[in-house]
Amino acid sequence: MYHFFTILYQIFKLLGYVRQNKIFSPSSIKTLRITRYCAITLIAFILGAKAYFHSPTWKGG
Repeated sequence: MYHFFTILYQIFKLLGYVRQNKIFSPSSIKTLRITRYCAITLIAFILGAKAYFHSPTWKGG
């Protein structure tokens, strides 16, 4: 859940840079990079959880 809120914070930070016309500044590029890494991690976590819960060895619920 931590990565979701990090992505939200970074997106609002990026919108602030867009408002200031600093779209291609190093700080906005860093914000996009952090957003990308968090999104990739979040997607990997979701896919891993899906694979775990749909495996035949899991005996839940």
